Amino acid sequence: DQGQMTYREGFWRSSNVAFAKTEQKIGAQTWKNYLEKFKFLQSTQSGLNGEEAGSISFSYAIDQANTAFGQAIRVTPLQMIQAYSAIANNGKEIRPYFIDKIVNSSTGEIVKQGKTTTVGHPIKASTAKQVRKYMIDVVNKSDGTAKEFDLSDYGYQIAAKTGTAQISENGQYSQTYKDAIHSVMVLAPKKNPKYIFYMAVKQPSKLPDGDIQPTMSKLFKPLMLQALNDSDSAVKSKTTKQTVPNVVGQSISSAKSTMTKAGFRVAVVGSKGKITSQSLLANQNSLTNQLVILTAKGNAYMPNMIGWSLVDAQTFANKIGFKLTWKGSGFISGQSIAENQLIAKSSVVSIALKEKE
Repeated sequence: DQGQMTYREGFWRSSNVAFAKTEQKIGAQTWKNYLEKFKFLQSTQSGLNGEEAGSISFSYAIDQANTAFGQAIRVTPLQMIQAYSAIANNGKEIRPYFIDKIVNSSTGEIVKQGKTTTVGHPIKASTAKQVRKYMIDVVNKSDGTAKEFDLSDYGYQIAAKTGTAQISENGQYSQTYKDAIHSVMVLAPKKNPKYIFYMAVKQPSKLPDGDIQPTMSKLFKPLMLQALNDSDSAVKSKTTKQTVPNVVGQSISSAKSTMTKAGFRVAVVGSKGKITSQSLLANQNSLTNQLVILTAKGNAYMPNMIGWSLVDAQTFANKIGFKLTWKGSGFISGQSIAENQLIAKSSVVSIALKEKE
């Protein structure tokens, strides 16, 4: 018993009761019509051999209500992705396909060209935007069921919906957390989504954190960050690895040049002499585009933090010891102390964060 809640709260907390009551309010036939409009219960015709159409039990009121939260209905991952494309594309539903093109290696002729195909418009643009707004709650609310997938520390806001489907065996549904299909659907970024991510785990044998979501998020985050960063020409992929140079003993200017050429971003604490330490260990493989903090002697001066993530700013603040405050989410778009101004442990720096479009 989760007590009373609004329908919106029921959405971010994944309440079966809230979804069942929603089906009852709109009516069984209207709900069934929407399932058909979203192209469930039929093959997506995406080119994958042997794709099933799925099935539904809809004769009784209890089954009709159950379909609203994923029981009494069988769907495929491709159907899920296709349906969510309508939410991501402001009502326009897109058929998934796998092959961009096939080229004759001898002649260079394109034998087959993949293309984007619109299969329907099941909802209005305003409805799609409202659903995305509710999906953002699922990530951002403290008791949202997708909070483990939050990417705000990396400068991105996402929308998501989780699912926990009991498995039917011998005519009965399983009653344990392990004996279920755990899934998450993510639209990223939240504004004008470019990517749909779907993951499902069936009957996990181990739950190291007592919950499958932390494990799922560890798989999700590097994949989604690679996709988002690769699509952003201003940011290099965080998944490319490079050996960290050893710049201890070099001059400040030489060390900055060496690190930059290796693909790392640089901030310096100190203003004179040679580099005495570096935040990333030398000769270790590390993800490129990471911030490397170099330490030298002398006073510290404020760097240009525009474009940094909150994590970058916190790392730099901790190195010097000044207090950092912030508003918003995403990447730094403004800072209270200008570049090249003197900073000390007693300083208070305020930053403004803005999401990437």
